[in-house]
Amino acid sequence: MNNLKFENLKHLFPDKTSVNKSGRLEINNNDISDLVNEFGSPLYIYDENTIRNVAKNYLNKFKSQYENVHVSYSSKAFSNPILSQILNEENLGIDVVSGGELAKVLKAGGLPNKIVYSGVGKSP
Repeated sequence: MNNLKFENLKHLFPDKTSVNKSGRLEINNNDISDLVNEFGSPLYIYDENTIRNVAKNYLNKFKSQYENVHVSYSSKAFSNPILSQILNEENLGIDVVSGGELAKVLKAGGLPNKIVYSGVGKSP
């Protein structure tokens, strides 16, 4: 990928993504081609710093507009214990729709007062 194409698409990539001298993408100085060779393809790469920055910015934007706002991440989108832990540390809640999702979030250190249990077929 050349730098011109990358600059137009940079907003889609993790914060510390760049094009190296060989014209290949790097994330945090890790050549993506090397990562694919090591772990296989398809490869999903999640950058902790980017996740934290996006979570902070998202929460701060809501807090600047609304009092007593509670922002939650839907674990249905991607349920992962490390992601749950990071979002908990960044003061985001987690939305769960099943007992299994609830158990995963609690095991990852999710705070019960920040968990939203929603979905169809729930009753008090």
